[in-house]
Amino acid sequence: KISEDSRCPFDVQCVWAGRFTTSVTIRSGEKMMTMDLSSEGPVMFDDYKLYILHVSPEPISTLKIEESDYIVTIHVISTAAEDMLKSADY
Repeated sequence: KISEDSRCPFDVQCVWAGRFTTSVTIRSGEKMMTMDLSSEGPVMFDDYKLYILHVSPEPISTLKIEESDYIVTIHVISTAAEDMLKSADY
């Protein structure tokens, strides 16, 4: 479910990029939870960090996006894997 899409349409010049929020249901083992996931930052669930990687289509000022047309790419990473990546010497 899309809770908010106030992203700046690409055919408009905005002073604020806007925000996208969707309600997702996630499960880890026996735990299950429905929460809002926003473009403003990650949320934690169990030992995982989830954040929105991409939302399409991009808004256009003259068109309404139907909820069924949204494609939301969500990145999920375990906190242990994230810590390993942060400490890796590149």
